[in-house]
Amino acid sequence: MGNIVSVTEVLRCLGIPSQVVTNYYSAHDNDGNPKTDIILDENGRIDRNRTRDSIWNYHCWNECYMSRPDLPAGFGGWQVVDATPQETSDGMYRCGPASVQAIKHGQICFPFDAAFVFAEINSDVVFYSRSKDGTMAPVKVNRTHVGRLVLTKSPGNVTRRDITDQYKFSEDVRELVVVESKSYMKRLVEQANLHFIVTGKIRETGQIITAMKVVTLQNPKLIVRVSSGGKVNEEMIVSVEFTNPFSFSLEGVYIRMEGPGMMTPKSQYYSLITGGSSLTWTEYFTPERAGTSRVIATLDCPALRQVYGQASVTIKP
Repeated sequence: MGNIVSVTEVLRCLGIPSQVVTNYYSAHDNDGNPKTDIILDENGRIDRNRTRDSIWNYHCWNECYMSRPDLPAGFGGWQVVDATPQETSDGMYRCGPASVQAIKHGQICFPFDAAFVFAEINSDVVFYSRSKDGTMAPVKVNRTHVGRLVLTKSPGNVTRRDITDQYKFSEDVRELVVVESKSYMKRLVEQANLHFIVTGKIRETGQIITAMKVVTLQNPKLIVRVSSGGKVNEEMIVSVEFTNPFSFSLEGVYIRMEGPGMMTPKSQYYSLITGGSSLTWTEYFTPERAGTSRVIATLDCPALRQVYGQASVTIKP
C-alpha cells in the first residue's frame, strides 16, 4: 500500500491529478485470458495443483488523469497505473497506463495492459471438470463475482466514493449462499473473509454443479474519544475503549494509537481480555501545531485482526 500512496503523491507533485482505487474481489489472471479458471477433479473438488488463477479479497492501484493521443478520441481521462503490478508486461513488472473508458467498453487491445486490468474487474469465473484422461469441460460460469465494488476516496473528506460504474456496466446478482461464521472463527486470517466454493455431483448423470460466495465478517470496533477544545501546546486526553464481544478470551492483545502531527505513536499490551469484558486505555498528549487531524487506534492479537477506530480532532492556534 505504501508504493500506491507514494506514486499518487509523486504524480500530484508533478501536477497530474491522481487517486488511489480499491477493487474488491479482484481477479489475478496468470494465463493471459480474461477468465478466472478453476479446475475441479472428477469428484468435484478443486484441483489446486492445476488451478493457477486466483481471486484476491481486494487489490489497490493508482489512477492518473491524462490525455491519450495514442488512442482514439474519448479514451483519455482517468488511466490505471499500478504501482504494485501482479504480472510482468513485456518482461518487466509494470502495468499501465490503461484507459478506464477502454476497460469499461471492453477495448482490451488498447495499450497498455488493458486486458489484464479488464480481467481484474470483469473476469468470468469458469469452473471446469477434469476427467481422468485429462479432458476438461466447463460446468459453471459466474459472471458477477469479480469486481463487486470499486472505491476511491471522496475529495475533501474521509468518506468513500463508489466508482464501479466507471469501470463496468451494472450486473445482476444471481447467487446467494447462507453460512454460519462461528464454525470458522479459528480459521480466519487478517481480512476476516470466508471464501466458499460449493460443488456437488449428480450421481445419476455425473454432472457437476457448483456455486461460490464470499462472506465478509464484521469485526468489533474500537471507540476513540478525544477531549474537546484542543489548542496548540495545551494538554489533551485521548481514550480508547474496547469490549470483547466473544464468549472466549483474547490473548496477547496489542492496542496502538497515533495522531499524525499531534502525538507520537503509543502502544499498550494486554495479556488477557476475558470474554464479554471491557477496557479503557487513556493517554495524555500535547499538540504542537494547529489544524485538523485524526487519532487512529488499532487492535491486534492472534485470534482477531483488522480492528480499528478513529476520531477527528481540530486543534486551534
